[in-house]
Amino acid sequence: MGSRERPRALHPRGARRRGHCLRCKPRRLFRRLGQPRSHSEALGSSERPRASYLRGHGEAVNACAVSPDGRFIVSASGDNTLKLWDPAIGRELRTLQGHSNWVYGCAVSPDGRFIVSASGDNTLKLWDPASGRELRTLDGHSGGVSGCAVSPDGRFVVSASGDRTLKLWDAASGRELRTLEGHREGVHACAVSPDGSFVVSASADASLTIGTLKLWDLASVRSFSLSRA
Repeated sequence: MGSRERPRALHPRGARRRGHCLRCKPRRLFRRLGQPRSHSEALGSSERPRASYLRGHGEAVNACAVSPDGRFIVSASGDNTLKLWDPAIGRELRTLQGHSNWVYGCAVSPDGRFIVSASGDNTLKLWDPASGRELRTLDGHSGGVSGCAVSPDGRFVVSASGDRTLKLWDAASGRELRTLEGHREGVHACAVSPDGSFVVSASADASLTIGTLKLWDLASVRSFSLSRA
């Protein structure tokens, strides 16, 4: 990807970095190349796996995700787009265009019916992977959106932003459900627990060298900080 610098949650408009490909290791491609057919075989083998390259983005690739059925890969890039790829043959399927700034994060719903993207243009977008059509825009953050996740039941989306907050959104309507406040610096990433009961967020709260994680209990909307002493 050219640059070793990790993209910041908030990136100045117009700034550019080098980076032109997504390095992935699709299982089906490994099989065609004669690689181990299972995790146990792979772990027991002394042979180094061969990598395949998916080329097409014009800027750094910031995030990627795989559909639940493994039939497509989605990538998020500094060229303001997302791309869908066929992991079986490494072919680009389509480009999702609509964001006006870097795309920092992406996720696929558990049923594979929609993709969510997080961008430096302060918005999230939901996409139909089958057609590439933009379904809706989630607009409410006052800073760039650096991460996103989908709940296990696919009913809500959570976003992490440089405005120091997280937001929960109704996936069906795009309506903002609530804002989670408590971080003192930008929030870089987020995830939802397998049972959907809590959200975890990552930030550089404490200092430049000591970050903070927060767990958010969605039933009571209380947060608990996890940081290095």
